[in-house]
Amino acid sequence: MILLLKILLLIFTFSFDISISLETYNGQCPHRSQMKTRASWVCGSNPLENYSCLYGTNGSVESCTDKSDYAAPGKRYVVKDNPHPENCPNYRYQPYKLWSNRSSDCEFIKSECGELGQIMCGIGTTIKDVTCRCDHTRGYAFLTTPRNVSLCEPTAEDCSCFLKICDKNFILAS
Repeated sequence: MILLLKILLLIFTFSFDISISLETYNGQCPHRSQMKTRASWVCGSNPLENYSCLYGTNGSVESCTDKSDYAAPGKRYVVKDNPHPENCPNYRYQPYKLWSNRSSDCEFIKSECGELGQIMCGIGTTIKDVTCRCDHTRGYAFLTTPRNVSLCEPTAEDCSCFLKICDKNFILAS
């Protein structure tokens, strides 16, 4: 009788664990920190080389493949009928190739140029972040002079602005 209770408890625990796992990843790809565990569960041997979870037109699709492929910079993998690369959305960028078995999101979110005195002067591309400048028409100047004196790359340098007080009879031109 005790043996039967232990077996039932083991079966119940196993069922409960599986239902949590399926529920957790229902419709979403796992976070990078959980990818290895999920890959082992879905693919078995050589999980990280074979596992992929890509977002598709109807949610996410998990699969185990024989060979990984990559999307060129500025692109990401999505699934419609088959996995294929497409451009990053306007608010993200991808500066290097992206392996299909790692992610279907472009890695970086574009900067907003939203700090005090900053304005956007370039919208960026699928492979580059936006560029910012200080609004000199409102009296703002760069705290640290960037490589290009008229604009700044927020992912590569400090784009902080400050309110510059000009001497009497002078205005801030740039």
